[in-house]
Order: sequence, then structure tokens, then C-alpha cells
Amino acid sequence: MKKVISAIFPILLMVIASVICAGIYLFFTNKFSFGSKVQNNAEASQNMTAGDNSIILSENELPRIGTSIFTQSLAKEIIKDYTQNPNVSEEALSCFELEEGYQKLLNGEIDVLLTTEPSEEALSLAQLSGTEFETQLIAKEGFVFYVNKNNPVNSLKVSQVQQIYTGEFTNWSQVNGNSTDIIPFQRVDESDVQRQMKSVVMKSLSLMNPPMENFNDKVYGRINDVIAMYDNSENAIGYGLYNESNILYNFEEDVDNGVKILKINDVEPNYDSIKNGSYPFVTSYYLVKLKNNSSETIDIFKDTLLSDRGKQIIKEAGYIDN
Repeated sequence: MKKVISAIFPILLMVIASVICAGIYLFFTNKFSFGSKVQNNAEASQNMTAGDNSIILSENELPRIGTSIFTQSLAKEIIKDYTQNPNVSEEALSCFELEEGYQKLLNGEIDVLLTTEPSEEALSLAQLSGTEFETQLIAKEGFVFYVNKNNPVNSLKVSQVQQIYTGEFTNWSQVNGNSTDIIPFQRVDESDVQRQMKSVVMKSLSLMNPPMENFNDKVYGRINDVIAMYDNSENAIGYGLYNESNILYNFEEDVDNGVKILKINDVEPNYDSIKNGSYPFVTSYYLVKLKNNSSETIDIFKDTLLSDRGKQIIKEAGYIDN
């Protein structure tokens, strides 16, 4: 019996020693492995915040995004890039008129809004709701004027644009053009373009009454007067945001009776002139959220949009990055 115990005892000691060593190894391995995981998670979070191009999110990981009609294409490109999915769902592109968008933001129906700067009315609504808007400039766009390609006028001064739209200048000869009446087309009062026309171009000046047209019915006669749409006649002038206008009229296309974009103060609206501010009429777009609404999702979205990745998305969508 003693011989058996003597034979087993060294083996038993070796087993116990092995178990202890294995335990020590596992303890320290897991400890450092856990530390490494924490570090990796922190790095991943940092990368997301920095706008790492490798980060891919699903639509439900993005904040609820609201847009105006003029930032909808920007939002679409942002979502496509973030999700790496070329098919953006309609639910991901909630588009509102300016005041409606700010109201949705205040109601908590959306998390962020891509739009123009809040109006005095929107700021008052926020104050009444006991909160404030936090705005971050993300992109710019030119506010442009266009005429028929055959119009000899190629450039207008800021003051001349204002004098045309107050009704002080009524003939193209007053701005070095042909001796023919100016027809200054406008947009409907509720539109974002018209708001930009008033705030960016006209400032405190009042717009003249716009050209009107009526609809007629054989039975009931004239039904209603509406603001006339730009018709590109040789004495017409119209306006809009550069992206929208170029889609409608394709300024680059060389066609008879086409539409040409005007220089303002002899400065052509393009990427460089809008970015550096030498072009005088610039519309700015902001990422807006409620000051008291903060979350990791919103922060990642905002920080990525301000990163090099976000700026590239903005440029590819046809806007001027900030």
C-alpha cells in the first residue's frame, strides 16, 4: 500500500501544480484580454465619432432625420453612404416645409433637421416650449438668377437685382440690356425659395407684386389668379437655389433658347466663389437639433457629418462643404 501511495503522490503533485498554473494563466490572460476589448471598443467609438469610412450603420441606427425639399437629396446621399445601401426607404426621408420641420423637431417627431437657419417664428416657438435650437453649419449653396440665353445681360449688381424686384427698374435697358420690359418672376410666398429670396437678397426691401396668370373654365369663367411660373421668355428673369435650378434648366447644356445663369457683381456662382464668399448670394444649410436632446446616435451622426467623410458626401451631393 505504501508503495502505491509513494508512486501516486508525485503524479498528484504534478496534477495540482498544473491546475494552479493553468488557473493563473487563464486569470491573467482574461484580464489583459478584457482590457484589450475595452480599449478596442473605445477605439471603435472614437473611429465612429471621427467619421471612419469603415463604419456602416443600418437605417434604424441613424437618428430620425427631417429635411426641407432642398436638403432632401443631401440627406439621401448621407444615408446611402452611412448604410452602404443604394436603396433608401421613403421613411428615412421625411421632407417638410421650413416651419413644419421645426415644429416636428420641437414635438420630438424627428431628432435632427437638415434645413436653413431657424426663422424668428421658429425661435419664438422654441422659447415658448422652454428649449433652444442647436445649429451647426454643414453646407452652402448659391442663390442664383437666370434669364433666357439670348438676353444680352450676363451680370447684374446686387443693387440692380434689388431694384428689379422692388419694381424700380422695369426695362432691361436700365441694366445695359435691350429696350424691353422686364418680367421678374417670383415663387409662392410659402416656399423655402421665396423665404431665401427675402432674407438673402432683398433684406429689408419689399418685393413688388409678382406676375400672375389665371385659369379659365368654359362654364365658370376665371377661377383663380396664381403666381406665374418662369417661362424663359426673352425678357424674363427668375431665381432659385443652384442645385434645384440646374436640375430644372441644366445651365451647362448648350441649346437654342436655353437658360443661362447670371453673374452677380461680375462673380459667377461656382464651388470656389460660394465657398470663399466672393459670390454675394449664399444660402446656408444647418444640422439642427434641440439643445437638450443628446444621444450617442445623434452625436455620431453629427460628428461624422463634420468629418472629412461627411464633407466628401456633401460635395458629391452637389453642395458646397463648409
